[in-house]
Amino acid sequence: MHEAAAAPDGDYEHICLSAEESLEPDEAAARTPSRIEAELRQARRGRTESALIFDGRYFGVRTEGRGADPDWYWLHLAFVDPRPVRRTRRLRRSVVAALVAPAGTALLAVAMAGSLTGLTAAIALPVTALLSLAGLAYAVFDYCDQWIFCTRHGRAPVLRVARLRADRRGLRRFLDRLEDGASAAWHQFEGARAELLRDEMRAHRRLLQEGVLAQQDFDAARAAILRAHG
Repeated sequence: MHEAAAAPDGDYEHICLSAEESLEPDEAAARTPSRIEAELRQARRGRTESALIFDGRYFGVRTEGRGADPDWYWLHLAFVDPRPVRRTRRLRRSVVAALVAPAGTALLAVAMAGSLTGLTAAIALPVTALLSLAGLAYAVFDYCDQWIFCTRHGRAPVLRVARLRADRRGLRRFLDRLEDGASAAWHQFEGARAELLRDEMRAHRRLLQEGVLAQQDFDAARAAILRAHG
C-alpha cells in the first residue's frame, strides 16, 4: 500500500465526524454488480444467501426468499478480512445451555411430581442425559461448522459460512478469490491515511443504516477502527 501521510488529531476528529454523518442517497445506494468473479450460495432459514466478489474490488451479500424483497449490502474488498474467525463465547453459551436446560427440565419435573421413584426415575434420568449429550454435540457441530468473516479493522461480522454444509470446491474457489481480492484491494488502495479512515468509517456507517450492523456493533467497530488508525 502507498505510504500514507499522518494527519493531526484535530483532522482525525473532523474526518470521523464527517464520516458518521448520514450518507447521501447516491452514496448509500446499492451498487449493482456488472462483473461477478466469484459467488458462494447458501441456504439459510428458508432463504438463499449469495456472497459475491464483483467488479474486481467489491464484496457483497444478497439474501432472497419467498414473499420477501431481497436484502443486499456491499463494501470495498479492502475492508474485508479474508481470514475467518470463530466466536468462542458463543460456543461456551451453547455448551452451558446444552448442559443446563435438560437438567432444569428434570428438576422441574421433580418439583411437579414431588419425587422420582421407580420406573419414572429409570426413564427420566437417562432421557435427561441423552438430551444433554445431544445438545452438547449440536453446540460443537455448530461451532466447527460456522466460519465468520469480519471487516478488517472494525471486526464487524459481514458473512457467516456453513463450512461443513457447503460445496467443498465452490467454497475453496470463493475463499481463494476472497483472499486474493482483499489483499490486492488493500495494497492497491490509494489515498492518505486520513482518507482510509474516512472511507472505512463510511463503509461501517452504511452497514449500520442498512440494518446489517446493530448500533452496539457499530460503536465497537468505530472504536476498533480508531485504535487501528491511531
